[in-house]
Formats: sequence, structure tokens, C-alpha cells
Amino acid sequence: MKTLISIIGVMLLSTSTTLNLHTGTLWGTITSSNNSSPIANTYVQIFQNGQEIAKKITVSNGTFSLYLNQSSYSLKVTAQGFDTYIDNQVIISEGKTTNLKISLKPSIVTDSVTVVEELALCEAKKETVQAGMAMASKSISIRGCKYVAPCAADYSMAQEFNTESYDVINENSFKDVINNPLSTFSIDVDKASYSNIRRFLTQNQKPVKDAV
Repeated sequence: MKTLISIIGVMLLSTSTTLNLHTGTLWGTITSSNNSSPIANTYVQIFQNGQEIAKKITVSNGTFSLYLNQSSYSLKVTAQGFDTYIDNQVIISEGKTTNLKISLKPSIVTDSVTVVEELALCEAKKETVQAGMAMASKSISIRGCKYVAPCAADYSMAQEFNTESYDVINENSFKDVINNPLSTFSIDVDKASYSNIRRFLTQNQKPVKDAV
């Protein structure tokens, strides 16, 4: 009986050793390109022939490790606030460790701020017109922004007027679906309204009721 158990143990050990000879280790460190600080909770994915075969999340020091069969793989790294990193030539060799040092570039967030940009453009043009037309009153229009430059006599008395206005929004009344079976509703995303509200909040102002 002892002899049989010994034979089985040797066979299992031999099988395990044979399998390990065909695998390698992938070790990586992920840092920020800004200050070389490690990035924790980064999502690391390993693909082969378009299929995900392994995944890992980096620890606090920005490292990860995976045991993979000897082959060629594609690696994808994603982290919140950083650009996605892709490497399609990750080679795993039998019984060896492949070390990767990956530096992620912070993402550049661009929002649609059409309303704010147009208001800033009009204000800049207004200041230019007022500075260059101090000797006589003259009306001028630039890209749809119309201004009247003040005379030299009353230039110091010029006042800023807020001509910003919004249409009154009348909410629809409630309709009973039994009596109005064809009633419908729709949902729309208005990025310009978002930018306008953000402008109010940035300037520590209370948004106008009908601004959205």
C-alpha cells in the first residue's frame, strides 16, 4: 500500500513539473507618467486570439503578476483618469519571467463649453471695440456680437449691462393616460445647459430658474 501511494505521489509530482515547464510569469509595474507614482486598482487584461484569458488588478504599489502558458499575448491596461494602454507583443517564455514597466498618461478631459466660450469671445470683442473707439460713437458688429463704442466724454461713465435672458418654461400639466391614451414623453441631453449651469456655480451665482 505504501509503495502504491509513493508511486502515485511521484506521478503527480512529475506531471506538475512537466506542466510548469510550459509556463512563464508576467510581472508588471504600472506608474503615472507625471510623477512616476504607482497606480493601484488598475485593471489588467490578457487576450489571445481576441479572447480574454486572464485578468488582474494591481495592488497598492502598482504591481501585478500572472502565470501564463508559453506564447504571445495582447495586454490591455485601464485606470480611471488615465489613457488606455495596449501592447500586442507580450511574449511569455517557458520558465522565465517577463518584466513590464508601464507608464500611463493622464487623460485630458474636454467638455462641451460652447455657451461659456461664446460669452467669453463676445466679452473680449466688446473690450477691444471700447478701447479702440474712444473718440466717437460708432456701432460695430463682429461675428454676431453688436456693440456701440462710447464717446470720449462719457467713456468713464460707461456701465456694464447684463442682457442675458431666458424664455419662460411652462411645465406640461398632468394628463390621465385613461383619458389621453396617446400621451407620450421624451428625454433629451442638453450639454449647453449643463455648461451654463456650471458657469453660474463657478461664479458663485444661483442659476436662473429657466436657464435649464
